[in-house]
Amino acid sequence: MSTSSAELETGAADEAHERLLTGWGRTAPSRAEVVEPRTADDVAEALAGAGPRGALARGLGRSYGDAAQNAGGRVLAMSLLAAVREIDEEAGEATVDAGVSIEQLVQLLVPMGFFVPVTPGTWHVTVGGAIAADVHGKNHHRDGSFCDHVVWFELLTPAGERVRLARGDELFDATAGGMGLTGIVLSARLRLLRVESAYMTVDRERAGDLDDAMARMSARDDEYRYSVAWIDCLARGRSLGRSVLIRGDHAGADLAPAGRGNGALAVPGGTKLAAPPWTPPGLLRRSTVRIFNEAYYRSAPVSEIGRIEHMRPFFWPLDSVRNWNRIYGPSGFLQYQLVVPFGREDALRESLER
Repeated sequence: MSTSSAELETGAADEAHERLLTGWGRTAPSRAEVVEPRTADDVAEALAGAGPRGALARGLGRSYGDAAQNAGGRVLAMSLLAAVREIDEEAGEATVDAGVSIEQLVQLLVPMGFFVPVTPGTWHVTVGGAIAADVHGKNHHRDGSFCDHVVWFELLTPAGERVRLARGDELFDATAGGMGLTGIVLSARLRLLRVESAYMTVDRERAGDLDDAMARMSARDDEYRYSVAWIDCLARGRSLGRSVLIRGDHAGADLAPAGRGNGALAVPGGTKLAAPPWTPPGLLRRSTVRIFNEAYYRSAPVSEIGRIEHMRPFFWPLDSVRNWNRIYGPSGFLQYQLVVPFGREDALRESLER
């Protein structure tokens, strides 16, 4: 069975206007000419009309740094190019525009018995952005990153050529994780994951230090589709690297809360809270974060097996607070990410000790 949504009405792209842009970390603001294309033809026109600084695509602005900024140049805000073209239920695949968000996909797909194969820690990410950053999620150890589940995508090259690329094509591989530097993704076909409910079965346990956390993950991570560890980066001494391990998988229909009926596949949107529009500088500092970390670690169960919870707090807990990045104050924040090969666990310890 194959279903398609109506395409967005064709209309001219919004006129270019200057805007001050930042990443989600709200650091290093820069000014750019922003165009909001509504069709693939609009994208081509905007790209062709870019000045000497060129053009860069921008999704929903959730990159922490300046990945979607182009100071003095043109930025194509792609969120209006957001039609779901086809859901092929038999094949378990979906064809979507690049501006479709993970939130939009999840709310459409889960009631149909499907889920996105990989999701980062926020669902406010576009498919185009997920391809450009080749995002990973809690299932990276099992299922790889986002582009491992992309059948093909259509790319508008800097020369204005539209090409459809599949895995193994050199330009596909360069674009996957290429941060938008090879062209602009227009649409993509994704392989989906079949699920029976919108719920998860989750195990939680505390680890007393970094060695304990890594030993537990090495021993049992292969038993879970999803695994993540919260680490107290301020703990020192014998507690250095103490963690809360959170691991789980999709719950079957028989494990969804009783009486939910069709609601067992519902994924409500919206937010429960909103960060204040202004937060005083210094609210989050070592002393206040240390208090939070202590409370979070102590409130976590020593060991809890098989808890049933909805997928929203499991995958995207911070999305329940609108504009949560504001709590870091007007100076914003930096996030450090690093990849450490097996056998170099000492690098993690050195990072925590700094």
